[in-house]
Amino acid sequence: MAYLASAEAALAMHVHLHVRVRPRRRFVLQVALAAVLAAVATHARPSDVLGGSASFRLPDGAAIGIETSAGHVRGRLVRPTHVPAPGRDEVVTFDRPLASALRRAEQLVAVAGRGFADGGRTFVVLGVAIPSVDARGSGYCGAGSEDHLLLLEWKARLRKLELRDRVQVQSCLQPMALQADQGSELRTVLRGIDDPKRATLTWLEHPRYGPTTKTVTATAGKFVVSP
Repeated sequence: MAYLASAEAALAMHVHLHVRVRPRRRFVLQVALAAVLAAVATHARPSDVLGGSASFRLPDGAAIGIETSAGHVRGRLVRPTHVPAPGRDEVVTFDRPLASALRRAEQLVAVAGRGFADGGRTFVVLGVAIPSVDARGSGYCGAGSEDHLLLLEWKARLRKLELRDRVQVQSCLQPMALQADQGSELRTVLRGIDDPKRATLTWLEHPRYGPTTKTVTATAGKFVVSP
């Protein structure tokens, strides 16, 4: 709701600077403003407020930022200073499966904050939290999310990210919860991982593995869960 607070502050400043308000009417305007903002919050669609962002560094020193908002996905590449056109901001594109996976994400986390090279290819593991249901805050799992790790390959020549594999790590719709979660956000769960291609996760419950600890490793463009 931070954006509503900002909107209220901006509108209040506008009223103060550009409208000569009599003191006895100031309270009336404040009440009316609060009512308008409350109506916006009440009737806002989920797609109006969902969105997330993440950035990570590639092995060659370039940086990529990804942002999702209101069903749109944007990516930007900033090249390192030692290559031609240093610091130039370039558009990054996504293949269709990846764009589809990102559009509804409300949280993005680049694992370890960097990509990695594997067999002459470049990858990054991205954690995403997607609302369990379309109508946030209502019905079963209205406040829940489906959390996945996505394995992305960076195609430098095309300036494109492509989805190679995915594994679900938490769910409200299924009995799947990480021990590290305890009601926290996905970025908190993944914060302690410092290896960009390997994550050791402990599940309190999992529909396939049960309560256990396993390692998810990205290798040759695929996720491998072991032991």
